[in-house]
Amino acid sequence: MDFMVPAGIRLDLADGTYRLPDEVRIRMYGRRPPYGEKIDKIEVRESRRIGTWQSAEIPLRQRSCDLMKLWVTRGDRWVPTFVLGPGKKCYVKITNVSGRVVWLQEHDRIGMWLAEGRVPRLPVYVLVGSRRYAEWQNLAFQAAADEIDDVPEMVDLPGPAVERPSYATPTRILPRPTAISPGSRAASPESSKPRPGVSKTISALT
Repeated sequence: MDFMVPAGIRLDLADGTYRLPDEVRIRMYGRRPPYGEKIDKIEVRESRRIGTWQSAEIPLRQRSCDLMKLWVTRGDRWVPTFVLGPGKKCYVKITNVSGRVVWLQEHDRIGMWLAEGRVPRLPVYVLVGSRRYAEWQNLAFQAAADEIDDVPEMVDLPGPAVERPSYATPTRILPRPTAISPGSRAASPESSKPRPGVSKTISALT
């Protein structure tokens, strides 16, 4: 970025300010704000670690005016992507496009909101939706494809995944069980025995 760190004091030459270790921002003598008050800087709020071909999301505050345009910048090993989520929530996704781990330090600038018609003085900023921004997105898509390729493939294990019981091979045709109608009940051994009174009547007749 455009910061130098002498004795714990960070100098922002593009903005014409320097920040003390206690995060107090002081404007340099004789310098005016390059964009006036119509600027909303987008900085990393806390340190982030981004693994190889991974990404991290930086939430954004909603714009105070619909005429504001988003300008983003990139690093040597990461590119930004503006994402508009549900409920008008927006964030910037930082994608690591290198084979090494990337660290985003606190207060690293990744973009800015500018009023329509204003252009950043630094050439490292591009407008979201521009041709150069689309070229950056190709790098992000390629990194996402490389992340998918790094996923280990499933190894085919010998045998079925679920154990199946083994049954004996039938040697004859099995009879089909007799169907019982819903209104009838199967005869039990107790129901087949004659009642005591009925048995005496039958014996007298015989």
